[in-house]
Amino acid sequence: MARLDKYNEALIYLSNLYIAGDFIPQDLEEAHHILDEIEDKNDASRLFFLGLIELNEKNYQKVFQLFQDSSKLGKS
Repeated sequence: MARLDKYNEALIYLSNLYIAGDFIPQDLEEAHHILDEIEDKNDASRLFFLGLIELNEKNYQKVFQLFQDSSKLGKS
């Protein structure tokens, strides 16, 4: 289980790099693909970063829902 947690953390970190676009070119599609690799589709961090992708795409209703779900699961 610990190995899976570290793997998921690495996926979250990498997706954040693609979302931010500071160190590598922004690629929201790649970030979304990376987040899809996380098996737990209700992972709070996964939902939070999906919300950031939607925010960049100006899908505000999805942003609200994803951030709300993430918050309920522990990522505020």
